[in-house]
Amino acid sequence: MAHVHSRDDAPGWDAIDAALKALYGATEPVHFAPIISPELGGPDPLHGISAWRSSFGGRAHWHFVTYGFSELFHKHSEYDDRSGWGIELTLRVVDPEQQGEPPQWCVELLNTLARFVFESGNVFAPGQHVTIGRPIAQGRDTRLVDAAFAADPELPAIQTPHGEVVFVQLVGLTQDESDTARAATTAQVLALMQRRDPALLTDLARASIFDDPSVQRPAKQKKPAVKKKPAAKKKPAAKKKPAVKKKPAVKKKPAVKRAPRRKARSRAR
Repeated sequence: MAHVHSRDDAPGWDAIDAALKALYGATEPVHFAPIISPELGGPDPLHGISAWRSSFGGRAHWHFVTYGFSELFHKHSEYDDRSGWGIELTLRVVDPEQQGEPPQWCVELLNTLARFVFESGNVFAPGQHVTIGRPIAQGRDTRLVDAAFAADPELPAIQTPHGEVVFVQLVGLTQDESDTARAATTAQVLALMQRRDPALLTDLARASIFDDPSVQRPAKQKKPAVKKKPAAKKKPAAKKKPAVKKKPAVKKKPAVKRAPRRKARSRAR
């Protein structure tokens, strides 16, 4: 029978809560919990996603934080220095209308990426990007179709009883920005974005930063030349052994001709 964990014994969860309490004090977040927990076979591997209202960087937005990439309850992974996958994802989404509830599409997107990590074993890290290939908010009119990952600008990495956890922030990208990240580097594109927006907000209504002629597109990275293996040296031809001189054939002595036998004469008795 699957064991359902209790929040009363969740040192990893408590460590994440403590980091967020330093930012938001006693403010209670809006929390999204799975209908069926992962232990009971639910489709989502995360134990929950919380969202706080924030104005970091000067614009009102929702700050989402996942619970479940790291080990929230007990240590069961083989890595001593990190907790679980070693990350929790965050997402900062512009809230232009100051709505009372955070947008549901953010929860769906974070759960989709969580399933990818748990099924493939590929972990997201700052400086990477992922191709989503569709609007990140399904059914919404937006140019954001891919995502990059950066260190959350307000949440440094923390040490938990189960190891380190890094807060990795998802940042929506337009197709143009995603193509540039592949041609140059994701870090260069994120640096350009962060000059304009320190919080790296995901704004469904925004255009590409490269639509602004004052933003210089980073140069394409040259792929390192593939070193050719040196041609294998030909082994020197083996010296031919000197031909063995054959001994001269011994001349056969001429056969001695024998005189023909005379027929014995029969003697009369």
